[in-house]
Amino acid sequence: MRSDGDHDNKLDRLRAQLPAVSTTGYFNAGTNGPLPLPSQEALLAATTRELEHGRIMPGLYEVSGERNARVRELVAGVGRS
Repeated sequence: MRSDGDHDNKLDRLRAQLPAVSTTGYFNAGTNGPLPLPSQEALLAATTRELEHGRIMPGLYEVSGERNARVRELVAGVGRS
C-alpha cells in the first residue's frame, strides 16, 4: 500500500520535469500541454546533430525506425508497473 508521502513525492518529481506548470495551469492539454524536460533535451540533441552533420546521412531511416520501435515499447509499458 502506498502512503500519501509517496504520492506527493512522485507528483513533485513529475512537476520538476514540467517547468511550465509552475507558472501556468493546464487542463485537458492533449495538444498544447507543457513540454517535459526530457523531451526538450531530446529535441536539442537531435537538432544539434542535424546542424553539425546534416539532415540526410547514411543510416538515418534505420536509426529513426529503431528509435520509434523503442518509443513504442516504452509507451506500451506505461501504466504496467
